[in-house]
Amino acid sequence: DIKLYKKVCTVSPDFWSSSWLTLLFVAVLQIGEGSFGAVYHGSWKGKEVAIKRLANTVHASSVNEFYREAALCLSIRPHINVTRTYGMCQEPNNVSLVMEWLPAGSLHAWLKDESNVMTPQLLSKLLFGIASGMAHLASQRIVHRDLAARNVLLDMDMEPKISGTIWPDH
Repeated sequence: DIKLYKKVCTVSPDFWSSSWLTLLFVAVLQIGEGSFGAVYHGSWKGKEVAIKRLANTVHASSVNEFYREAALCLSIRPHINVTRTYGMCQEPNNVSLVMEWLPAGSLHAWLKDESNVMTPQLLSKLLFGIASGMAHLASQRIVHRDLAARNVLLDMDMEPKISGTIWPDH
């Protein structure tokens, strides 16, 4: 089921910034749905991005959790094996995270596709990349509470990137 969404809003490159950038979601394709709301494929500053949009119908506690996760995602130093968060739109009824687009999808989907071949070299690359991404999160005192193949996304070069729910290490 293809759903299109079109919206212009402003995006902050960090949670507390007063410098705002324009985000244009043009004929954005809904690619998934998560616990907070829908995920879209769109464009921002001339690049393809994933847009994690908070549903307007979520409970207040989920809104607080979304903002907590957003602040944490925006605080992470960039790393090749961690999905990048570029900014956040905080306009009412359009709260969204703008994230790195990874067109190859999840490791889970790749593993289920019988036409894909896992070579020893690729297995080594995936394992090293996942371990490197997790080590980076740990160095930032962040815990990933749901590491699974569905939360490892792949770029076109089969570089794995950690995504999904993260928490501060307290």
